Amino acid sequence: MPGAGNPQYIDADKLCVGLFIELDLDWVEHPFPFNRFRIKTPEQLQALQALGLKRVRVDPGRSSCPLPAARTSASRAQEAEPAELSEESEAHAAHEVNQAKMERLARIKAHHQAIDECEKAFRTAAKDMRSIQLNIYAQPEESIERASAMVKNLIQTSINDRQVTISLVNNKLASGEVYDHAMNVMVLGLVIGQQLGLQGEDLQALGLGCIFHDLGKTLISNSITHKFPPLSPHEQRALNQHVPLGVEVGGRIGLEPAVLQIIAEHHERADGSGFPNKLKDEAICMGARIVCVVNDFDNLCNPLNPMLAMNPHEALKLMYAKRRKEYSPIVISQFIRCMGIYPPGTLVALNNGTQGVVVAVNTEQPLKPTVMVYDGSVPRRDAIVLDLSEEADVAIESALSKSALSLEVVSYLNPRSRSSYFTQAQ
Repeated sequence: MPGAGNPQYIDADKLCVGLFIELDLDWVEHPFPFNRFRIKTPEQLQALQALGLKRVRVDPGRSSCPLPAARTSASRAQEAEPAELSEESEAHAAHEVNQAKMERLARIKAHHQAIDECEKAFRTAAKDMRSIQLNIYAQPEESIERASAMVKNLIQTSINDRQVTISLVNNKLASGEVYDHAMNVMVLGLVIGQQLGLQGEDLQALGLGCIFHDLGKTLISNSITHKFPPLSPHEQRALNQHVPLGVEVGGRIGLEPAVLQIIAEHHERADGSGFPNKLKDEAICMGARIVCVVNDFDNLCNPLNPMLAMNPHEALKLMYAKRRKEYSPIVISQFIRCMGIYPPGTLVALNNGTQGVVVAVNTEQPLKPTVMVYDGSVPRRDAIVLDLSEEADVAIESALSKSALSLEVVSYLNPRSRSSYFTQAQ
């Protein structure tokens, strides 16, 4: 029997459960998530019959049963062959196939629209963030008011819901400056805070603490804040001064005490290894414990030296495997629960042999993210986008690195050089 990678054609009426098939159709001409898949149910057989194909290409090496010609009479007797369909049944099945196809196309269109709307909202917020950070000294009262309004708006429109979708966005404005970092820390910090039960003034203070946690760095020389690691001991001590400097200047411009506490403690560690006061877990305010985690995550994904950047999956794995003791247990657990094993931006291999990039994760179903899939027969602007919570037969098998994929696949999936996030309410 031919091995994997040596497909051949058989008559459509000889299809059976277990065969791995490859449909010679445009993706929009059938109701299945992919052109290539293993038949798993009688319903799939019926849908395939309704397509009206005379022959179907199969791959014996990826099938879990022999080709029909190789089956014995005993094995045939044990298999559930699809029943012959009457003309009325065929018409009904064809209608159901068409309906399923239209519903799937509508879902994918809705996914693309949601991504576009999320990126539009992100760009508006990102511009505001830049303005706030650039004008914080010249117009402190106005900048704080705008920051408060930004946090309040994000909480009301996309955070204040148990089912929050964290989406990867195309940050065309990304510059690597402090405001890009502050944006990610704010978005992820507010999600985690809400999931941990923070409300009202506490959640508002967290948002402002996220925005201004690195305020003190604006008073330190760029030759230190923009230098690739490693820093000399003298440079590291100078950089660490951004914490007390941030508290000092934050107080002068009118930040509330709860916000100042987050700035003061966001580099403390649950195991007492942080600075400046070596506080331990419960002695650190909850807002600072949250900022500690999301700050580290973004720094791993988006470091000053892009050559050291980790993909989101690698960053989470490192934080949990090697740094877990540094974080508040409830915060790191909630962060991983919300982001999932495969956070947005992670390149993945699916169980049907295709590759994709995670574009969104629902905080209530983090193990079933939304994935944009590579398919060379589908233009990228119409790329297949699958919510895995709606696809019973499709699952992620593993995370991938860029080096594991061809340039064509990487270009199509377009994993960002910087991982930027925004949220949507369900």
